Amino acid sequence: MDAADTASTCTPATMRGSHVFTVTGYSQHRGMGVGKFVRSGTFFAWGHEWAIRFYPDGFDKTSSDFVSVYVELLSKDPNVHASCDIRLIDQITGLSSSLNFTPPRVLNHNDLTRFAAQTGKFVKRNEFEASAYLANDQFIIKCVLTVIKEPLVSHTISSPKFGVPMSDIAAHLGKLLEEKEGTDVTLCVGENMFPAHKIILAMRSPVFKAQLFGPMRETGRELISIEDMQPDVFKALLHFIYTDSLDIIDDLERDDCGEMVRHLLVATDRYGMERLKIICESILCKNIGLQTVATMLALADQHHCGMLKDACIEFICSSSIDDIVATQGFVDLKTTCSAVLVDTLPDPLERGPRSVKRGPVSSVAVVFSVAAVFSGHLLKMSPKKTASTCTTETAEGCHVFSISGYSKTRGMGAGKFVRSATFSVGGHDWVIRFYADGLLGFKDYIFIYLHLLGRGVTVHASSDIRLVDQTTGLSTSVKRTATTLSSCYDSGEFTAMDHWYKNRIELEQSDYLRDDRLDIECVVTVMKEPRVSLTKSSPKVVVPPSDITVHLGKLLESKEAADVTFYVGEDTFVAHKIVLAMRSTVFKVELFGPMKEAGAQVIPIKDMQPDVFKALLHFIYTDSLPSIDDLVGDDRGEMIRHLLVAADRYAMERLKLICESDLCENLDVQSVAATLALADQHHCASLKDACIEFMSFFPRWMI
Repeated sequence: MDAADTASTCTPATMRGSHVFTVTGYSQHRGMGVGKFVRSGTFFAWGHEWAIRFYPDGFDKTSSDFVSVYVELLSKDPNVHASCDIRLIDQITGLSSSLNFTPPRVLNHNDLTRFAAQTGKFVKRNEFEASAYLANDQFIIKCVLTVIKEPLVSHTISSPKFGVPMSDIAAHLGKLLEEKEGTDVTLCVGENMFPAHKIILAMRSPVFKAQLFGPMRETGRELISIEDMQPDVFKALLHFIYTDSLDIIDDLERDDCGEMVRHLLVATDRYGMERLKIICESILCKNIGLQTVATMLALADQHHCGMLKDACIEFICSSSIDDIVATQGFVDLKTTCSAVLVDTLPDPLERGPRSVKRGPVSSVAVVFSVAAVFSGHLLKMSPKKTASTCTTETAEGCHVFSISGYSKTRGMGAGKFVRSATFSVGGHDWVIRFYADGLLGFKDYIFIYLHLLGRGVTVHASSDIRLVDQTTGLSTSVKRTATTLSSCYDSGEFTAMDHWYKNRIELEQSDYLRDDRLDIECVVTVMKEPRVSLTKSSPKVVVPPSDITVHLGKLLESKEAADVTFYVGEDTFVAHKIVLAMRSTVFKVELFGPMKEAGAQVIPIKDMQPDVFKALLHFIYTDSLPSIDDLVGDDRGEMIRHLLVAADRYAMERLKLICESDLCENLDVQSVAATLALADQHHCASLKDACIEFMSFFPRWMI
């Protein structure tokens, strides 16, 4: 199933305030004694009462050579999450300097944690008295308090997705056949005329290739007669040549369809079209009946269809013999295969376990002898095979949890966490927890947990916890968990699906944390209950996948019958006009439109690199991008961006969407600005939105 990518952002809500405490007559406060203090007036900061304490002779004996400054929480609040910056003001410049910063932590009125900072050594007394902070026996303390409230977590939002359509190359070929544009040969079947394109026929059939381009071809001949074939059969054959599909016969009645498929099998053998032949065998194997088995057996023998022959023999051996002998098909079989039956029937009968008199042969003997003749060994037939299929569906989702203001999540205390918005994957709710101060006993680490929500829930899932490099925008897996069973029995509890931890100092020194921002990606894959199909007979014939793009790729590679040449820089590329025109409306106008240059065989391509045009040609012929795995980093991204420009230039919408999707998945801070400009210039709305969203995550790096 398609991934459901989501995101949420955690932004700690902060309220900031300051208080200025001016102390005059500093010299008169000296000598009060260690541990003695003067206190500012009570001030309010965001619902809490505070005061500043100044100890001129130090807080205790260990700090007797220092002056000490503390901020005290006065209000009887059990837990206040705050940071504190104690500053002194230069009496000459009026500017303040931070002398002690307490990072975010929890202050409790009931114990010593109500004080910030947690050291009495604020500044050495002799240095303080010699500084510009003290003038005219006066100094000024400025306290900046930041109170951190419950974090604001955004709603879960969906990340932009690109819907790249399925391959449309067969549709383009079908349209080419239907519109008859650029046809260069007409095939006459009975009284019907079928215009076609030599290169397409030759690409799909070695017989047509020899007839149209081989040494025995008749030069300039544009009308070819097809003998011994019905027009409807040839029409279906031609449809398959262009589209690799037999949907043209879907509306036929059962008997008519069977007859059509039998005729098509003959046609495929005639024109060397192996895949269509296998498709016909497969259809016939599934539709063997009393009235048709004998006819199909003869057809299979005549056209060397081993799998169809085996299926017919199996049917004969498992059916009522008298019923088969009574059919017209069996009568015709004796006529069409008389040499085989008459000459060989006595021998297998004479070799039987019982003595059989010559004379009239019983219907049972005839049919089983026929089976023996065609199978080669009646008693050694392969056992009947059956099959069932177990299909496990998966639902995958990626959630990005952005912590904007990482430093403000510090100091909450071990075991305290911020959490993402709830996101859904596979019909289950999940949440990410981030423990900035670790867990009890592990206070030097940060922890990331993925939790399953619900009651009485058991989930079969795997997960991948990733961190985003803030300098590149690319994510790296830090913990991948194989498929496990996770259960949740109490709606009030979280069930840990997976977790990861790292030394806090190492994290804070890494590129994962920049500008006080941390981005956590979590990919969850939920395995659903497997679906098991009903037991059924194994297919007699396995039909290979469509090979039409393989044929087109070989046509490009071989350069056979190419009728146009492109110059791109110093490189030369040959191609086929009709293929280019069917895939690109721009090429169609250029090569077949009213503005085409008569007889032009050489076309220069300006403003495009040879490697890009080569990749474009590869996509035109195969509907897939060439392997660019050997390109890394900027080179790969540059190729995709150039291909997007080429796709827009030649109106190839599917290629354009593929390039958009690739660029969206590989945005980084170095390329996002260029990609945004490209998206705007070439009207790629979804890519443009993705770039803007990405830049909003990394505002500082966009300057």
